[in-house]
Amino acid sequence: MAMKEAKQDYLKWAKRGRLLYQGGEAKLYEFIFNGRRMMLKWYGKEVRVDEESLKVLEKEKLPGIYRVVQVGREGGRTYIVYEFVDGAPSGAVFPAGSGLFSATMALECLRRVVAGLKRMKMLGVFHGDLNPANVLIETSGNPVLIDCGLVGVGEPHYAAPERFQGRVPNEKSDLYSLGMLLYFWISGKTLLQQNNFEGLAVASTRVDEMDVSLLLYGITNLSGEALSALEPLWKGLLRCNSDCRFEDLEELDENLEIALDKLGGFGFRLEQDLEAWNKSVLECIAKNNGTFTPIPSRKRFYAVMFGLAALFIILILLLTFRERNISGVDATGAMMLQKSRSLNVGPDENTKGPDMGGVLMELPTPDGEKKDSL
Repeated sequence: MAMKEAKQDYLKWAKRGRLLYQGGEAKLYEFIFNGRRMMLKWYGKEVRVDEESLKVLEKEKLPGIYRVVQVGREGGRTYIVYEFVDGAPSGAVFPAGSGLFSATMALECLRRVVAGLKRMKMLGVFHGDLNPANVLIETSGNPVLIDCGLVGVGEPHYAAPERFQGRVPNEKSDLYSLGMLLYFWISGKTLLQQNNFEGLAVASTRVDEMDVSLLLYGITNLSGEALSALEPLWKGLLRCNSDCRFEDLEELDENLEIALDKLGGFGFRLEQDLEAWNKSVLECIAKNNGTFTPIPSRKRFYAVMFGLAALFIILILLLTFRERNISGVDATGAMMLQKSRSLNVGPDENTKGPDMGGVLMELPTPDGEKKDSL
């Protein structure tokens, strides 16, 4: 009974919230519940979501993973409620087309993402849709993963080839997506440039043929040392055949550590990068994360619309009444003008004076007054 009441409370308050995003797969709302900022993601009817995995996260509070507080179905659609993350999407913390992520910062950030994924793995949960929008950077500079459990392909620029074939997400497919994510963080561009689903599905099967280091050499300022340190990562992540990728997240973490060591990423350089990184994150969040203002509830909306309609009707009545008064005055003026034109201006003994009584008798008089004959 308590669970049912809690469910209804969340949905009721979410309907009073603010619609942040509406796409083909889901709607995203932000709302206030008991003084806390919360998020509601309501998936479309055709979207498949691994509800069991989400319910596992609902029972746990893992560092680096968003806090799911409720998973359910309403109207034939899956929804999840989770705590608001005070951060910005990793793709928004630097200008499009320019990689603010230095090589050392990108590697360090990916290691923290991997740490979160390893915690999920211990619970038997895999992400399934790793992309820049689903990695939020908190004000502290730490990454937080959101939107786990998608069964479909997800963001196709980051999806492993097997995902296009309908296979469910697993550790190997997440490894491929991590490679695409790392490339984007460093270059500010997606590795695959196709702009349609079919084209991306085909291109993902040919990723082995791409010389990633050469591409980075042409579009970034990475040194030869950095390109050399990153090369083993591309060979262990961006492979069409899942068996040719790293064995698991642990092996990836080891290679990230080796790459950081080659770049001197455990000393003063990393501290400098972290300082610049945190400053950029704070500026981005301050710019894009404004003060939350709930929109009116549906009842309040109808009340406001009814009030506006009433004001409109009153305005129409006032304008109609004014037009009638103006018409009455015009008629009286016209009558007086016609009578005055019929009078003789000069004295004439053969002509009688004007019959002013007749004029006054024909003029409109206020109700209740008697018209005295002259």
